[in-house]
This record gives sequence, C-alpha cells and structure tokens, in this order.
Amino acid sequence: MPLPERAAGEMDGLVADWIRKADLDFNTVVRLAPEDAFRDVVVFHAQQAVEKYLTASLI
Repeated sequence: MPLPERAAGEMDGLVADWIRKADLDFNTVVRLAPEDAFRDVVVFHAQQAVEKYLTASLI
C-alpha cells in the first residue's frame, strides 16, 4: 500500500520542524561545550542534532 503524498506546504513545515529541533540540540552543544563536566551531554546533543538535520534533508 503506497504512502499518501503530502502537499508541498506540509512538507516544508515538516522540514522546518526538524530543523528547529536540530537547532535546539545544536545550541545546547554550543552553550555546554566549554564545560568539561557536560561532555557526555554535549556528545549526546551533537549526535541528536546530526540525526535531525539528516532527517530534514531526507524528507
């Protein structure tokens, strides 16, 4: 069963949502990166940002 096609405007909104979420993760990385105590949190959010940017690019 094929997936329903989405309207161009809906797709643009979906991509924008993923980019907005990725930007939040990236901003967390930028703010916490100077602090060694948050290294694990920085790595986690960096990985999440990359996944979300890739998701946005694949939509």
